[in-house]
Formats: sequence, structure tokens, C-alpha cells
Amino acid sequence: SRFMQRYFTGHAALALFEHSDATTNTESLKIAEASLNWLETNYPASDATNFHPTLVPWHALAIAAQYKLNSASPHIKTLYVMSDQLVDLQSDPEFPGRFFSETAPNFGRPNVVRDALSTITLMTSLNIAIDLGDRKRQKKYRKAIWLALDNLRSLQYDHGVVTNFEQPMKAVGALRFRHNDERIRLDGVVFSAEVFERAAIMIQNGRL
Repeated sequence: SRFMQRYFTGHAALALFEHSDATTNTESLKIAEASLNWLETNYPASDATNFHPTLVPWHALAIAAQYKLNSASPHIKTLYVMSDQLVDLQSDPEFPGRFFSETAPNFGRPNVVRDALSTITLMTSLNIAIDLGDRKRQKKYRKAIWLALDNLRSLQYDHGVVTNFEQPMKAVGALRFRHNDERIRLDGVVFSAEVFERAAIMIQNGRL
């Protein structure tokens, strides 16, 4: 499907940039850059109808990997546009930090995987905004990230609320899939742990 083509092109571009960085493989770099150009040509972020929160993180992280590798990227504007669109999803008054909108049922139901990956995307965008001196976006992304962190923390199991699990202590620290769904999904826990680790580093470095 067209959706999965976009989804896996973002994945592949990120992996290829990382492979090129690790091995100095020029073919990987060439294909990764071509992948980002394909996404830009066929699904420009300036067209709001192309936005989908499941697709954004991998596309955005691939752009950030290109920036890290080359200290530049022709797709920084696209990264910012997608990040701004993610911020707009946080308008839910009941759950202000989650990335979901009742007016966009095609995005699917909210879940911790999306929330964690969207937060990582904003953290990546904030770091680049700091590097490039974009103060307006720094302020916007910091505010959104703190809201997102509060949301993720509200999904995390603490002592005393895990008694229904067969092995309660093994659930402490994990995150429920969504507020009204007690399932624990491994990718949601892993991505959320990465969010908390990145946040700690950014706070320590004075970036968050």
C-alpha cells in the first residue's frame, strides 16, 4: 500500500544513514538521500493531507540522521513542518500531552508507542532548532515535550497499582498501552524508556 511504502521508506532511510555513518558506505548514503528526496517529491509536508502521526517519526528521524552525518540537510523545513503538526495534535484538554485528535479518526486510537515516538521526534527537532538558533521553535518544542513527558509518566505503572498482574513487581516501571487499556506492549516500554533517557541528558545539558 502507499501508506506502507511511506512507512518503510522512512525506516529504510534512517537505517541506511546509520549504516553509512558506521561504515562510511557511500552507496548507503546515496540511497538514503534518494529516499528522502522521494518522500519530499511524492508526499510534501507542506500539504497537510499528507500528515499522519504514525509516519512522521521515521521520516523525521531520517532527516535528523542526515543532518547529524552532514551537519546539514535540505529537508530541515520538512522536519519542522512535521514537528509543528505533531504539536498541533496535543490540543486534547483531557490529555494535553498525548498525540491524538478526535477530529481525525483516520489516525487511529491514541497509544503509548505513538506518544513516545512523537516525543522523540520533538526532542530531535528541538536539538536541531537549538543548533540553528531558532528560538521560536525552541520555546514551542520545549513546552510540547514537557506536556508529552507528563503524559507518558501518567501511563507508567508504580508500586501499589500492579496487584492484578501475576508478577506485580515485573510490571513496575512499564507503561500501559493507553489510559483505558492495561496491556503492556514491549515497543511502547522501550521507546518510552528512550524518551526518559533522552530527557535526562537534555536536562543535564541545559537543552530542555
